[in-house]
Amino acid sequence: MKEIHHKILLIENGPSDYEWLHLMLSDETASTAFFPSDIQHQVISPSEFSALDQEQPLDFNALLSAISKRLQVRRTFEIKHVDDFLDGLAILAKESFSVVFLGESYTDNVQVLFNQQNKHFFEVPVIFFCNRENPDLAAQILSFGAQDYIVKKDTSSKELVRTIVHAIERFKSQSAFKQSIDETKQYAEALLMANASKDKFLSIISHDLRGPVSTIMSSLELLNLEVEQLEPNQIQRLSKGMYNSIQKVYHLLEDLLQWSKIHTEQIQYRPIQIAMHELVVFNIDIYFGKAVEKNIRILEDIDPNLIVYADKHMLNSIVQNLISNAIKFTSNGSIEIVARVHESNVVLQVTDSGMGMSQEVQERLFQIDKPYTSVGTAGETGTGLGLLLCKEQVERNHGTIAVASEPGKGTTFTITLPQHAPKTEEGNIGIGGHSPT
Repeated sequence: MKEIHHKILLIENGPSDYEWLHLMLSDETASTAFFPSDIQHQVISPSEFSALDQEQPLDFNALLSAISKRLQVRRTFEIKHVDDFLDGLAILAKESFSVVFLGESYTDNVQVLFNQQNKHFFEVPVIFFCNRENPDLAAQILSFGAQDYIVKKDTSSKELVRTIVHAIERFKSQSAFKQSIDETKQYAEALLMANASKDKFLSIISHDLRGPVSTIMSSLELLNLEVEQLEPNQIQRLSKGMYNSIQKVYHLLEDLLQWSKIHTEQIQYRPIQIAMHELVVFNIDIYFGKAVEKNIRILEDIDPNLIVYADKHMLNSIVQNLISNAIKFTSNGSIEIVARVHESNVVLQVTDSGMGMSQEVQERLFQIDKPYTSVGTAGETGTGLGLLLCKEQVERNHGTIAVASEPGKGTTFTITLPQHAPKTEEGNIGIGGHSPT
């Protein structure tokens, strides 16, 4: 027989109601009564039926009797009684109860009782009980949030237990439904915000595309109409301008394509264990020539045995973006790349001695609806999408990205990624004689 314990808080003046409640719930017939919701408390394993002799005719009466005994439930009730409503609230804040009983002396102030400030009354089913029939009061009490309303003289022990059981189950169902509604609302609001941000983002991209395309169109129109009157140096200048505009359009479309692939999951997340030192050195070599042009020293301090768990393609893109960004905003200075293990994560920091940025700019770096771009120390331009892509890729790898900077004092980007695969996953180590691309 399954035993179910119910802890009851009784809030009512005087001892007579406590005595009545205790007497009613002590009834043996009521405490062992079966209700349909009791089935959820039972687990009947197949082994309990395995002993049946399959060669003999099935005795349905014996089977039903066995099931009936198996489903029997005994309820025990623990009652805590307080006279004062405020004392009851204080106890509810500290202890958990199956149900709260409120007596007749509090029914005149029922709206006050279920005020939103008394939040603990919304965390446990409440049952009112009175000595007299009052349908209007019952309707009012239920409308404010109580689970049930009973009249003492008309309620038997079994009916009282049934009221408690049903109030508890109904409250659970209502709470689950409310939680589902709240989660759906939050999800819908998040979707609306995301769609609004993406709409604004696309409008900004369209504006950014219009500029260079307009420049190309104007240059081509001039060449088409006056090519014979133009000097060679003028044609060369127009050609260079168109080349720069086309480059900007290409990089913008390339970044936009990568961003869209991430959001539509066309780029699959395939994490493995990667040797961080090898990957960083490989990317430093890519940008070595550009760094030399701007008189920048790139230093790295990473243990050759340090392993990080990430998607190799995405991690390459992240490191490339951070090194390229550091070079863009630095000249006659240095870039330091450091990686360390902190708890179960790898922390990668890329620090430059460049021009730095204000707090306002830092807050805009990762905002999809306000992509930020600025001219580098050698006049380099950008799309404003690089760091957005970086953030998307870091988060796709279950990591975080942060920035710290001051104008004129350089910038540090900090990436945190898991060091090892979860226990349920396995990965290969990306080291050896090949480049991590």
